[in-house]
Amino acid sequence: MRRANVVALAMLTASASSLPRTAHAESPNSKAIPIYVLQILTDDSDDQAESLTQAVRARARQAHGWSLAETPQSLETLAIALKCPPKPDPPCLQRIADQLRADHYIWGMMAKKKSGEVSADMRLWNRNKAEAEVNESYSENLKDPTDEGLRAVAARIFDGLTGAGAGGTLVIHAGTGGGSVLVDGVTKGMLDDGVAHIDVPEGAHAVSVRVPGFEAPALPIKVKAGAEQEVSFALAPSEESSPAPPESSEGRLPIREILGYAAVATGVGFLTGATIEGLNWLADKNASDNDRKSIPSTVTDVCANPTNATEQDACTRSKDASSKSTLGWVFLGVGATFAGTGIWLITSDHGSSASASTGSDRRGTAAHVAVVPMFGPHAGAMRMEVTF
Repeated sequence: MRRANVVALAMLTASASSLPRTAHAESPNSKAIPIYVLQILTDDSDDQAESLTQAVRARARQAHGWSLAETPQSLETLAIALKCPPKPDPPCLQRIADQLRADHYIWGMMAKKKSGEVSADMRLWNRNKAEAEVNESYSENLKDPTDEGLRAVAARIFDGLTGAGAGGTLVIHAGTGGGSVLVDGVTKGMLDDGVAHIDVPEGAHAVSVRVPGFEAPALPIKVKAGAEQEVSFALAPSEESSPAPPESSEGRLPIREILGYAAVATGVGFLTGATIEGLNWLADKNASDNDRKSIPSTVTDVCANPTNATEQDACTRSKDASSKSTLGWVFLGVGATFAGTGIWLITSDHGSSASASTGSDRRGTAAHVAVVPMFGPHAGAMRMEVTF
């Protein structure tokens, strides 16, 4: 049984996982008995053993009166760690129960048959009671734990071992998404695309569903042994999922006003720059004019062929004054554009309610203001356009 390949893993698992983890489908009480379903032992049918183990666990989760307990330890690792024979004997099974701290657990062994089938020898160990046994043979092609055929095999095994038979199947329909199905207040299955198959004991039960964003009243269902019943739930949007009322215009962020003030601040910055450049231009112009007083009037262009330091300085000052004048006018035009746009955004922001009620009228009567700086041969000019 591949014991040499898993000895180290078995010892490590047994020592590190001495306390089992329990995941109950039904809360433990006088009617819900905890039970483990250990991984089935096999030498030649790994896929089939894994699938059947999962199917039996799924049946245990749905079984009324039983609560599935789970552990990370498999039967193989437990048997190796506890030095059991290839086929666990009663003393070994007792040690496994003590290790799990369990009073009930299902274990089994599987082997292939020559006819294309597998044979499962399944046992239920009960503390202080005789061991129950069920044998099942079925096609080795059943490898999907959700397959209806394998689910039926798992139901026969679990019900035969525990006596939990005498029940029917409910086919639940609730919307088209996911959710859970509850029987008598206990989760017994999950919705897949709005459908779930639930095995329920015979008798009267209260069946309900939990679907995120929706609600539906519980339905009283009377389950007949061996019968399959269709149960449909009409889902209605829950109060928690109702859309929130639209936000009023008073609570919205005043985007236009914010952009308007930002544009005004930017415009003031450019206008300040224009003022600074204007002062620099005035200083350079005055210095250039003072230099020209010392230059003969016959020299009309001091930059053509400067002969001394005074002419050179006058030329430099004149060029600086010209460039600063141009830059100042550019700053002035840009600043005026930003400032004018910002003032328009602020003064024309009358709220969304007013715009909603008089949108067509305002679009027809609103004035459009554009401040356009002009460059080139007309540098320093600025044109304002107002369109109604």
